[in-house]
Order: sequence, then C-alpha cells, then structure tokens
Amino acid sequence: MSDVRAQLRLGRMAVALGYVDADRLAEAMYALGRGEAGTLRELLVQRGWLDGDALARIDKVLEGGSPCELLLIDGIELGEELGTGAYGRVRRARDRRIGRTVAVKTLHETYRERPDVVARFLLEAQLAGQLTHPNIVPVYALGALPGGELYYAMKEVEGDSLHDVLAALRAGDEATAARYTLFRMVVVLRQVCLALAYAHAQGVVHRDVKPHNVMLGNYGEVLLADWGSAKLVHVPDEDTDSDLDDAALESTTSSLSTRAGKVKGTPSYMAPEQAAPDSAEVGPLADVYAVGAVLYEVLCLRPPFSGDAIGIVLEEVRTEMPVPPSSRAPGRAIPAELEELAMQCLAKDPGERPAPAVAVIEQLDGFLDGSRRRQEAQAALADAETALERFEELDADLQQAECLAERGSSDVAPWAGVELKRDGWEAQRRRRDLRRRREEAYNQALGFYQRALGSDPNDRTAREGLADLYWRKFEEAEQRGDEEATEFFRSQVLLVDDGRYRRELGGMPTMEVTTDPPGAEVTLHRCEEQDLVMVPSLPRALGVTPTEPVKIAQGSYVVELALDDYAPVRLALFGNRPGRRRYRVRLRRSEEVGEGYVHVPGGRFLWGGDPRVPQSWPRRPVLVPDFAIARYPVTLGQYLEFLRHVVDTEGRGAALLRAPRTDARGRRVVRWDDARETVAPIPRHEYGEDYLGCPVTSISYDDATAYARWRSEEEGRLLRLPSGHEWEKAARGVDGRLYPWGDVFEPTYCNCRNSREAEARLEPVGSFPTDASPYGVRDLAGGVMEWCSGGESLDVRTARGGAWNRTGRDCSVVGWISLPPWQSGTAIGMRLVAPLMGAGRF
Repeated sequence: MSDVRAQLRLGRMAVALGYVDADRLAEAMYALGRGEAGTLRELLVQRGWLDGDALARIDKVLEGGSPCELLLIDGIELGEELGTGAYGRVRRARDRRIGRTVAVKTLHETYRERPDVVARFLLEAQLAGQLTHPNIVPVYALGALPGGELYYAMKEVEGDSLHDVLAALRAGDEATAARYTLFRMVVVLRQVCLALAYAHAQGVVHRDVKPHNVMLGNYGEVLLADWGSAKLVHVPDEDTDSDLDDAALESTTSSLSTRAGKVKGTPSYMAPEQAAPDSAEVGPLADVYAVGAVLYEVLCLRPPFSGDAIGIVLEEVRTEMPVPPSSRAPGRAIPAELEELAMQCLAKDPGERPAPAVAVIEQLDGFLDGSRRRQEAQAALADAETALERFEELDADLQQAECLAERGSSDVAPWAGVELKRDGWEAQRRRRDLRRRREEAYNQALGFYQRALGSDPNDRTAREGLADLYWRKFEEAEQRGDEEATEFFRSQVLLVDDGRYRRELGGMPTMEVTTDPPGAEVTLHRCEEQDLVMVPSLPRALGVTPTEPVKIAQGSYVVELALDDYAPVRLALFGNRPGRRRYRVRLRRSEEVGEGYVHVPGGRFLWGGDPRVPQSWPRRPVLVPDFAIARYPVTLGQYLEFLRHVVDTEGRGAALLRAPRTDARGRRVVRWDDARETVAPIPRHEYGEDYLGCPVTSISYDDATAYARWRSEEEGRLLRLPSGHEWEKAARGVDGRLYPWGDVFEPTYCNCRNSREAEARLEPVGSFPTDASPYGVRDLAGGVMEWCSGGESLDVRTARGGAWNRTGRDCSVVGWISLPPWQSGTAIGMRLVAPLMGAGRF
C-alpha cells in the first residue's frame, strides 16, 4: 500500500508541477495496471514524459522541499480577505504586472509545508485553469508570494453568491424576490449545469457544488467557483492522513461548510456515495445529486438535509429520502416538473439520477420553454378568480332572493288580487335574473380555468379551481335529485381532481348504531329496486347495540331495531359518500308511541327537489326531531266519533258545521239521525261495505285542528297535525326519493286517477300496500291530500300528498297546495302526529 501511495503522490506532483497533464497521468495509471511497467516512475520515463531533471525536482518537493522554489515570484499586492475554507482562504489582490484586481487563493499556514495538501492545491489551480468555460471562474496565474506562500489568481466576481440570494429570500427581502424570480433562478442553475457538463466532458468532477460556490455577477455572470474538492474521473483519490480529516471536521461549523480529508464536499449537498469514506469512486453523478440539492433549496428555501450534527446529517444523506419541496414549503407555488426533477437528482442510487448533466439541462430547458404558456395560464387564472368572485357575490344575492321569493309566494293567498301579488312577482323576476347572471359567471370562471389548464396542464391552481367548480354542480345536482347531472359532474370532478374529492366520491361508508337504552337487536336491510319499488332485502343481523362499525356499499338502507317493551323502529339510511356515520336512536315505550302510530327517528333528510312540481322547494337537508305519526289517515269512522262528541258538548248545529260537506258527486256525507239524536253517515253502495274505513274528506283546516284537540283529550297526550317537514320525512325517508316507494311513478301503486280501470273513487285506508314509506307509513302518494300545520300566513295553509282524483305528478311527496283554512275539498283529509318528549339525538 505504501508503494502505491508513493507512486500516486509522484504522479499527482508531476501533474501539479506541469510536467504531465491529467490525460497522460490517467493513461499511465491504466498502463501500469495492465503491467506494462514495474513503477509509475519507469513508465513516465519510458514514454518520454519525464526526464532526470524533472524527476529530481519532483523528488525534492516530495522529500520536503518548498515548491515555491520552482515558481516565478509574481507581482501580487494582497488586500482584504474575501472568504475562507477548510484549508485555504481567498483575498482580494492587485496584479501589478497587468494592473487589475483579482482574487487570490492561498493555503492556511498550517498546511503550507504539507506535500499532499500542496499537491491538492496545485492540482486545483491547474484543473480550474484548464477548464476554460464562460461559467467557470477563470484562473489567471499560479505562483508564490515573496514569503514563499503559494497562490493562484483568478477573476474576482463582483456580486453575490447564490447562498446570499437564498438567505435574502428566506428573510423576505422584496427587492431580492423581484430580481431573482423562479425563472431567473432556473436560468442560473442551467448555467451551473453547463459548467458541469463541460467539466465532466474533460474528465473532472467538482464534488462541492453548493450555493456558496455559485457566484452571481452584477452584470448577469453565473460562475461555478471553488474547485478545491475536484478530482479526475479515472484517477482515484490518494488517502490523506487522518489529522487532516479531523482538523477539517473541527473547523466545519455546520453541514453547509465544505469538508476536506477522506470525505470531501459539503454534507447538505453531498451525494450518498460521496458521504461514505469507503465508497467506490465518485463520478459525475455526484455533481448531478448536488445540483438536485441546490434546486431543492431554490424551490423551498431549505436544503434537503441540514444541521449542526454533521454525523447525523451524513447518515440522513446516506439513508433518508428528503421530504418533497411542496410538502416542505406548502405555501410556495412550486412547479411540479421542477419538484420532480429535484427528487430525481436526489435519488440514492446514482443509476436512477438523470445522466449526464446535459439531461438535467434538457429538463430545465423544458421548464423555461414552457414559461410563456405558464404566463398565459397565470393570466387566465387571474380572469378566473375575478369571475369566481363575481359568482360568489351573485350566489349570496341569490340565496337571499330565494328566501324573499319563497316568503312572498307564501304570504299571499292564491286568490289575492294583482296588487298584492306584484311584489312577489318582482321578487321572482329578480331571482330568475340572479340565477341567469350567476350561471354566466360560473361558465366564465369555468372557461378561464379550462384555458389555464390548456396552457399549462400541470397547473395545480387551475386543476383545483376546476375541481371546485365541478364539485359545486355535483352537489347541486345531487341535492335536486338529477341523477344524470349528478353522474356527469361526478365524472368531471374525478377527471381533474388531485385527490381532495376522490376520497369523498370513492370507497365505502362505515356505519354504527347506538340506542338509548342499549341492547336492541339490529337487522340491516339493503334497499334493492324491484319493479320500481325500493324493497328492503338481504337482511343482515348486526347483533345488539351499540354495534361495531360496519362497512356498507353506497345506497339506501333500512335498519330494524327491536327491544322488549319498546316500540319497534325503522331507521332509514342513505350512504352516498365514504366516511364514518354514527346513528343514535332513542327508543320509545310502546305506549309513548301509541297504537297505530310509527316512530320516525330524528335526523336530517333531503327536503324538496322535484323539478316537475312547481311548488317544490329547492332540495336541501333539513333536521327534524323524533316524532310519531299515524300509520294511516284519519278515517270517516274515526271522525264520526269526534262529531258525536261535538253533539254531546256543543249541540246539533255545531256538529253539522264540523261534518264533512259533500262527496265527489256533490252529495252530503253525514245526516242527522232523529232516532238516535246524533249524526250518522249516509251509506253509499259504490264505496263498498267498509265505507267508514275510507279517509275522511271535505273537512277544513279548522275542522282538522279541532279533531286533533279532541283526540289529544281522549288519549291524554298531545296530538296535532304534522308540519310540512315531518310529513315529508315520514313519506320519503332520507334518500331523496320522490315517491314513498322510489323515484318512478306507477299509478297502480297508489290510489290516484289512473289506478283502476273503473271510475276513480275513495277506497279504504291501506288498500294499496305499495304506497308505503321506508318507515312503514301508508297512503301518502294517493288516497287524500292531508292538512299540515304551520305556514307563513294565518290566511294560507298547505295540504300535502296525492289523492284519488290526481295524476302522477301531483302524487310526488315533495309537492303541496295552498288553501285558505276554511276551505274543504273531496280530496282533502288529515293525519295526526304525536310529538315525542325529549325528541332529538342524545
């Protein structure tokens, strides 16, 4: 080993003193390895590259003589210090011979008598001097100062280093940010790569590419400096003594400083193979890694690895992959192609990096060539943001106009005059105008985002903007129940989404059920469409509450809950999005719910949303507390019990005023029975034997509320007419269906005008089993319309549902009609609701 080291020192000194060049030394080392001579000395003499005098001078230096004796003394006048490194320093100087200012690099005093360090210094000067390239600091002279101190002179670059620029950017300096845009920084890196490509072509590896060594002149110069760690590609490093390595490490104050010795370079920018003392030969791909590290810092203003604990940094360089710049600095607009290039250059395996340096230049050129397209994209994005702001303003105005228009139509009775309706018409006109203008703003924003994405397909802002706009339309279509539009906008979201919405649209929901009290048996049914009817099928026992989380496919479900001494409950579910859903149900005693009533658990449901029904509200979620609702409408027989009570308490006249007026043919429904001194129904054979089982009709809103008060007294609990929200939830569940059985109307499924071949008429409650909601509430789409409580005006009340004399569109559970409270009709009846104490979720 000592003989090999001596021969290598001989060769390096021969190059340093200029007797042979780097190519000849590489050729000689190769020939020596093939056994063409016994020693390097013999080989160099054989080929005529060294003579006796040259060998004597080389031996004198190797034996401890001063190399200064071999060099002419230059007329150099030293000035102030410009910088310092691991084993040398740079000072400003004046070259008296030429009359110019230069930068002079000299060795620290500690290393001036070290032959190996001197050889490295001279090799550095010669390598840098031979690399004549516009982006490499030119070397002007090599010599010794009068005191024997070796130096080489090079061009002084007036300006800043890339390190200084990055430090100013980190500090938020606006002037620096304005001058050094990302575009210009990429141009700087491209010029650094040009210098490296040239050096690699000459067989030289820099090994210390970092922001400190990239000089930015005041007139646009970009120069790669400090070739002190450079090496010839085909010539292995001579092992240096450990004291040099230790001294260099002690003088290194951070991972951003250059190390000399066995491990050469700067830890924060050092390739993994370069960070290992026993690594194989370090080649040009180590410089490619360093370029990636500098690019990484340009993108997120932090190097990939840094810290004061050099050992830890070196270990991270060897084993850890850096965090992507966009994750390291999420607030900075980092182009995806530059981030990808940086991460490719930082690959641990040299074979996975772009090679050679020209490949990096090509990718940087691709980014620079696309700058015009990106500028066009940015202009389109600015226009999109303006249109989006306008859209948001119009959307807020529209929400307010919707409320005013709805309130205006509810406050005025249908029979009111034109003067009273004029304000409402104006509100509706303004709502239509706002809808049109809002749609125009939406389409403008959409077009600008599409233009931006067309100019720059990788623009993240444009992609996110498009996804947000499509998501809005998706939600609107989903709320109004437009399946075709929902599916279209869902596909558009997925085409441009970067992952934010994909989680909302893909995957399976997870459900769990808790009850108060616990211990209820749980059976899950998936609703499958059979002959247009959503039928609970595929029962699945889930044990008792509280259940474990269960994954379910997207769709509609019914959960049956059963516990002794408590009324059975059906919980309607709709899983249209991934995510975890917790359902909490308060079970009710059977006597609290009441015989003939159905417990509807509280929660949200989709209200409104049938575009075919003029009176339908826009679909939106509404929260409704627990309630119990009668399974069937009030029958004529039940209502006659109320009339007989009125006879007993208020007399014949009051009872006849509350009696149903006429049937569909204009005939009286109730007469006075003199024999019994009470009211009695007038039998009609066309209604069949169960005439009293038909829904009561021809009663006013006031009659219905009077019946509810009487029934409350009879049962000893509060009973009333359902609110519009309660009625609709009981009728459709939570999946937004338009009819109790599903989304498609079928006349034979409910009592309506076309249900029978024979003439349409009233039929006993429960005659159409398919007219049943997910909760088991019956006769909601057909039979009779039903009075509902509440309303914007005391002069106007609403009736909900379809009826025996109405068509399919009128049987939608989202429709309603407005009537004065005193009006009655042969298709208007009633149903009761029992509010539940402590209603709501627990």
